Amino acid sequence: MAQSAGKAWLLGAVLLLFALCCGCAQGPRDLARIRAPYNRAVQSTSAEQMLQNLVRLKYRESPEFLAVTAIASQSTYNGGGSVGVTLPEAALSVLTLGASASFSERPTFTFQTRDDPEFQRGLLEPIPLQTIALVTQTGWAADRVQRLTIKNINGVDNATSAGGPTPQYKPEFERFQRAAYLLRELQRRRWVELAPAKHEETLIKKQDTEFLGIPWEQVSLEEIALLKDRGYSTRPVDGFPQFAEFYRTAGDLSLRFHPLAWTTPEAMELAHLLELQPHGDFYIIKNSTSEEGQLGRIVKQRDGDLSLQAQLLMTPRSVLEMMYYLSQAVPAPPKHINERRVTITRDEMGAVFDWNQVTAELFQVHVCPDRPAPGVAFVAVPYEGFWYYIANNDLASKATFGLLQEIYNIEVRGGDQGIPFIIGS
Repeated sequence: MAQSAGKAWLLGAVLLLFALCCGCAQGPRDLARIRAPYNRAVQSTSAEQMLQNLVRLKYRESPEFLAVTAIASQSTYNGGGSVGVTLPEAALSVLTLGASASFSERPTFTFQTRDDPEFQRGLLEPIPLQTIALVTQTGWAADRVQRLTIKNINGVDNATSAGGPTPQYKPEFERFQRAAYLLRELQRRRWVELAPAKHEETLIKKQDTEFLGIPWEQVSLEEIALLKDRGYSTRPVDGFPQFAEFYRTAGDLSLRFHPLAWTTPEAMELAHLLELQPHGDFYIIKNSTSEEGQLGRIVKQRDGDLSLQAQLLMTPRSVLEMMYYLSQAVPAPPKHINERRVTITRDEMGAVFDWNQVTAELFQVHVCPDRPAPGVAFVAVPYEGFWYYIANNDLASKATFGLLQEIYNIEVRGGDQGIPFIIGS
């Protein structure tokens, strides 16, 4: 009898140890089980949200963004066991075993509405030229980046009116598309690149040849500290140590050409389109939002300013303008056209303009009455009785859509300052 009781306690201990081991190992298994599905869910819903906003813009509705700021998943595992020993008189002992286990998962999601002023400003402000250089230098095709992010280079227009609600009249875009294509061909041969071009600038431009600088006795420590915060340093004027000047190193971008590039018809045609003096080693890129603007460039051209032939004056789009630009590729079904739900754009002859000419080989959206079959759509969203989707085999549209999301993440998504709310299940 004592031997039977010992066996029972041994089996009970084994059962209890098994339950404890199962509980300890559950955490790593939970992580392996849920991390990838949550990752896929965040990725797919972010893409759906962006496409939904492009469709809204086509129908002159405001975009709306909801950020997923936190995901918490609590897993609970309960296990137990029991051991019983019955020792009737003059009989063999009877051993009874019992075990139970339960598992539950409670995910909690935290969202934030994105309607704060900082977020809206990020949507509306033109993106920096440095961002355009960054995505170009990391491998994105030059023509894709230029067509999406730039609305004007040296007066060559890239469908500027497409950066807002659908216009009534056809925009100008053909020359820009040709210039973007030429840049892509030169980039493919590694004969052009965007590169930094640092130069030194003084606080006061010496337009008067008799002006040497500011006498040191007129420079206060407070002024030196204030200008230092703005990136300026102070030094004696070369050859005139009794005068001071404030200077700083500024970093511009430049478009650099390999010498062999000028042996190609593509480079020569590009110089002609952008009104550049050919055979240059590099051309300084200026942001028209911080310079005189494209109209100011026209005035300088009239005055015979030859320095313009050594620079590119670019007007970058804002993220919202990029979204409007791509939304023009969203087709409207005949039902919505008949109901006048969308603007119909017309060309110079009064014929209906096909926006696929603007976004050709860049971005295309399809519309159908029913949800696309599995595998057909890369991303699909419903709207007003129809489904809008990007085809899974349309690599060009998927790349442009990914570029838009990447720039949105760089320029707008950061700094969650909306109103959070939590959903638990």
